[in-house]
Amino acid sequence: MGLRRKILVYFSFGVICFTFSSILPMAVKVRNLGDYRRQLAEEVRQLERENRDLRRKIEGLRGDPYMLEWMMRRRFRMVRPDEVLVR
Repeated sequence: MGLRRKILVYFSFGVICFTFSSILPMAVKVRNLGDYRRQLAEEVRQLERENRDLRRKIEGLRGDPYMLEWMMRRRFRMVRPDEVLVR
């Protein structure tokens, strides 16, 4: 094999190694970003469900005086003047 051909082979091999060493970390980052995106999407879905449930609860409290009374009794341990709180 001539010197010129050896230089060309080594140079080509170097270019290929450099290319793969540059592309591989980017491919790993892209994969990790995809996983992170899926995780964030699941968190968004969970928060949307939680918001929907909280909105329903708010509407229930606004429209139903019995529900409001129940929540006040449960959360703040409120009682009527003629009642005694027993634990």
